Amino acid sequence: MRFIVENLKKGIQFAVCFAFLYAILIEILNRGVIYFTNWWLVKLFLGAVGVSLGYSLPSYIYLIKQIPVWVQVFIQLLIGTLVFILIGYLNDWLCTNSLTYNLSVILGQLFIAIMYLLVNYIYNVKLASKINNALKN
Repeated sequence: MRFIVENLKKGIQFAVCFAFLYAILIEILNRGVIYFTNWWLVKLFLGAVGVSLGYSLPSYIYLIKQIPVWVQVFIQLLIGTLVFILIGYLNDWLCTNSLTYNLSVILGQLFIAIMYLLVNYIYNVKLASKINNALKN
């Protein structure tokens, strides 16, 4: 249970930070003006938290040792991407008339998720190596 809570905490922190940086980028691109129409900022942060839950909750699959790691990663990314598409559709992040734009948004969030998993993997491998070296000495 602690594993899932830690992953939820990290995922929500990452999502809120990413949403905040996105809001700053939008403000910079609009020269200091953000149009708060249709609860844009609230939907942005709630959507970001929802997407982070969509990626963080399936992380319990890593506790099942009988499943190969690549299948675990695929399942987590599949569930997270489906949640992103659902929330993106509900929050109007995805256009209904532009397939190219929608695919680029979906592939962009998938790239960010894969980079997040890769960075965490590298960090955990280095941490495990450091702990193993400390135990040998």
